Amino acid sequence: MENYLRTEILIAQDVKRELDLLVNDIEIKDEKFWNFVEGLPTMLVQNGLVQTFAFIKSKAKRDDGNYGKVYNAFQNYVKKLAKKETDTTFDMLKFLIDGTHQLEIYLYYQQQVLQFAIWFKRLGLALYAPRAACKIWR
Repeated sequence: MENYLRTEILIAQDVKRELDLLVNDIEIKDEKFWNFVEGLPTMLVQNGLVQTFAFIKSKAKRDDGNYGKVYNAFQNYVKKLAKKETDTTFDMLKFLIDGTHQLEIYLYYQQQVLQFAIWFKRLGLALYAPRAACKIWR
């Protein structure tokens, strides 16, 4: 139980750090963006890790850039998990597709990223999203 709580605290701290960086760069009142953040954990469960981030990466290329910032926040977390913080050429999708051939390793990353997404939603909506922008406050 103690290890679980320690892990949750570390994930929440990582999320807070990434959200602080993200919120400085985005339009915080963007209702569409916060609704996306709200649905991110569900998207991961329903579609899977690689498919979800392939979608977000493609959306980032077509959209206003906020989705690219979310992708980068999650990529930074996966980079940390993979102990590749200094790798400037790290590509999360390439790593997840090519570097996680064993099911246990892929499931580990999927579980960790899901926990990150849950905390990303919790802290993002609680600390940064305006109440009018989220279904959760309606």
